Amino acid sequence: MRKLVKAMLALFVAVALGVSGCGGGGGGSNGSGDNGGDGTGSQTTNPHQMSGAIQTPLAFTDSNSVTVTTIAGTADMFGSTDGTGSSARFNKPNGITTDGHNLYVADFWNSTIRKVVIATGVVTTIAGTADRTGSTDGTGSAARFWGPTGITTDGTNLYVSDGGNNTIRKVVIATGVVTTVAGVASSAGSIDGAGNTARFNYPNGITTDGSNLYVTDTSNHTLRKVVIATSVVTTVAGLASTSGSTDGIGANARFFEPFGIATDGANLYVSDKNSIRKVVIATGQVTTFAGAAGVAGGSDGIGANASFVNPMGITCDGDSLYVVDWSYNTVRKVAINTAAVTTIAGIPDANTGSTDGSGNTARFHNPMGITTDGTNLYIADLGSHTIRKLAPPPAPTVNIFTIPATSSSLTVPITQFTASDAVGVTGYIVTESAAAPSATASGWSASAPASYTFASQGSKTLYAWAKNAAGAVSTSKSASVTISGSNQTAPTVTAFAIPATSSSLTVSITQFTASDTVGVTGYLVTESATAPLATTSGWTASAPTSYTFTSQGSKTLYAWAKNAAGLVSSSKSASVAISTSSGINSLADLQGTWKSPSVAAFTIDASGHIASMQLQLDTPGSCPDTYIDATFSSISINASSYSFDSEYHKKRMGWDNNATIQGSFPSPTSLILTYSASLDYSVNDVTCSGSGRGTIIVTKQ
Repeated sequence: MRKLVKAMLALFVAVALGVSGCGGGGGGSNGSGDNGGDGTGSQTTNPHQMSGAIQTPLAFTDSNSVTVTTIAGTADMFGSTDGTGSSARFNKPNGITTDGHNLYVADFWNSTIRKVVIATGVVTTIAGTADRTGSTDGTGSAARFWGPTGITTDGTNLYVSDGGNNTIRKVVIATGVVTTVAGVASSAGSIDGAGNTARFNYPNGITTDGSNLYVTDTSNHTLRKVVIATSVVTTVAGLASTSGSTDGIGANARFFEPFGIATDGANLYVSDKNSIRKVVIATGQVTTFAGAAGVAGGSDGIGANASFVNPMGITCDGDSLYVVDWSYNTVRKVAINTAAVTTIAGIPDANTGSTDGSGNTARFHNPMGITTDGTNLYIADLGSHTIRKLAPPPAPTVNIFTIPATSSSLTVPITQFTASDAVGVTGYIVTESAAAPSATASGWSASAPASYTFASQGSKTLYAWAKNAAGAVSTSKSASVTISGSNQTAPTVTAFAIPATSSSLTVSITQFTASDTVGVTGYLVTESATAPLATTSGWTASAPTSYTFTSQGSKTLYAWAKNAAGLVSSSKSASVAISTSSGINSLADLQGTWKSPSVAAFTIDASGHIASMQLQLDTPGSCPDTYIDATFSSISINASSYSFDSEYHKKRMGWDNNATIQGSFPSPTSLILTYSASLDYSVNDVTCSGSGRGTIIVTKQ
């Protein structure tokens, strides 16, 4: 297909006439006409203008989010007539760009530059004369072009790839003055240089970052850069007369008749054979971004899993690329951050056509150029000789919304709330603000709400909204209510008490009572002194009996009450000092007979981390000098067993024998210690018998 388009332009140049064949859309010359489409543009006039488009993220997600209409020209009727909407005529429109207010079209077969006022559809010719080819610089109709393909704008000037002349032209929007920026008419080549010393070979796509122009030099298989201020031309990537699909840096990369080109200011995105390529402007690094060379198709997917046939025009909204596939008559979206490809309009490999409609019901005929004004996409539909518009579908309509005129409760019933949409309503919301909510705001529900709760009494107005799958939000319908319930007085918290100290993070609430003229409907305890709303989560129908803190220290709690009118009391407060690490001990007695080995097991409370465990032994009074062999033989903490070796085997003489184990342990709820003790020997042959006593002290962290 690229060869066919190239042959068409060659024939056009040879005979200076149009042959209605495949057209050379956005990249006319050598190939499917790059369309330069995308637009192109810079940031000089509009702060969001870049790459010949307005870079504001669009609302298109899939084929359900798009409505296609024809805004200028009539399908299958070609010509050069200026006029409004369908009364205007084009002859294979190729490249297209916008300054946000107007569209500018490279009308390939008419060899003219056309202007379309977006708001009215009025079409005028601003440069060139239909059916008069040439390379003359001049003003308006005195200038001549030869098969212009790509076009871009910085908001002040248009820059045109004049494919048949192998030149880059400039058109001052305000005056229509046309000059040649680089290249020499009808002199093909690949020479870098300034102005007329440079050479191109069927330049097609063109875009700008405001300081430079970037051009797909289709028959040279290269990308060229033109410095706007100096007209100096250099080759950014690719090698002249050497085609391929190799990724690489600069001249090491290869392209195959690249067509469309767009930029986000940091990178270039190029429609190449069956693929979209990415070029880092700063380094010249070329990678294949989506699709794969030699794999033709219309599959959606991510990166190399997606496929294209003849991608042509390409534009950028800052977040995504939008590409027209000339052969498959589709419009594709490519997410910049993921390389996910989605078809948003047309059906791959479907018959050509000019049907307007939503998403996949629309038809195109060899679309070439594409650009965006920040809300909609615009396409130069080369084969149908028309300019098409892709817009989000109309927003839903709120049909009915009613509430009672008066209410004695803050919770007001919604008696009617209905909405309609061409595709389907996906969300409903009611607000007290007249400002339209975003489609991603919190509070949307899949069905119409049945009531709304206000925070206070008085004269109130509610606004009802609906949204659809495309994220379009309706205008609102409003309704008003006067709330004046009999309960005008907030409740009173009459008592609230908690302990002054606590060894646990969970503190009991010993008193919490409240009164109201009608009745208390909710109780709440907070650590904040700021009054909660009646709609805040956490209210309970009865007073809570405890409160759990997340840390130790000095704490203050605030108790609140509310009534059926949604009135919230002032608070009562109480404070507590929480400490779980102040030497709180658990004790267990250890009994044994020192005459012979004795084993005993004990289970004690050990909730909380254990800092240390101490064994204190007291020998019988009759054996004051007996050596006691005291050993923790095992310890079990919540089913995890810990054994201690001889380093914990302590010998102490006298009445106060201590064995201490230091360490950091889990947070068990119980502790099982098994202890054994025996008499090593007696002193002065005194035989000691009887019971000893031991105490285990567990210190928590």
